[in-house]
Amino acid sequence: MSVFFYVFRDILGSLKPRGALLLFAAGALVFAVLGTFSAFFLLDVPPSTGATSGIEGELIAYFHAQVTTFEVEQIYLDLRDDERVEQIAFVLPQDLTRPDSAGALVVKSSEASSDVLLSELEGSGAFTRVVRTVTHGGNLTALPVPTRTGLLVGLLVGIALCLVVARYGLRTVLATFDGQLRIMQLSGTEEKTVFLPILAVGLGCGLITCLLFIAVLYAFHLAAVANPGATIASANGLLSADRVRLVAVLSGLIGIALGALIGALGVGLAARRSAVVFR
Repeated sequence: MSVFFYVFRDILGSLKPRGALLLFAAGALVFAVLGTFSAFFLLDVPPSTGATSGIEGELIAYFHAQVTTFEVEQIYLDLRDDERVEQIAFVLPQDLTRPDSAGALVVKSSEASSDVLLSELEGSGAFTRVVRTVTHGGNLTALPVPTRTGLLVGLLVGIALCLVVARYGLRTVLATFDGQLRIMQLSGTEEKTVFLPILAVGLGCGLITCLLFIAVLYAFHLAAVANPGATIASANGLLSADRVRLVAVLSGLIGIALGALIGALGVGLAARRSAVVFR
């Protein structure tokens, strides 16, 4: 067995309930940070009227009140698979200003396809009204500034709390590892040999957490795609495979970066302890 895996096993073996609980809490905070970050991409502000601000090719189709859930889902899935449709979102009835509607679809297509889609939707018989939004530049949906500010503050606070909790957890683990450090000193092991396994503990914490988050993210995405009518309007980003894929990649990078920071904190603590142990 290499020295790296030997030291790594000893570090994990020296985990006590308090240290393990603190590291678990740090992992939970990493998960919360990733969730807060994903909200920037997955949360939307649903349109409430037919004259909502939008972009070229955006249509809003209001369902008849008599339309069944099955019909709504079938129409949604058909449009989602239509090559002319670039983006589609379902809006719940309670988020509309029209109480006589069973919900609405916000459909984004190219300007060339917009007129054809408008005619097809009007002729389907499932909608009371299909309207084109006001045309100007911008995103399909955008979070208001106070919401984005709150998410940013929450993100920064979550990162700070994560590092603080991780530091206490690693300090607890290293406190029970002093005996092994002294044994390695007597056997002639260099102090830097301990640093890589400690860094690996932090990276492992971040990597495991981000993989778990990505798995949960895709589970929600698949559930939303399978039943778009049940997806809350403010989380319509879950219906977009491109958004979910982007969030998954960025979350993986952020999770690994946070894990590296946690590992670096552990290395710093170990360096200060080894200055005493390896004197």
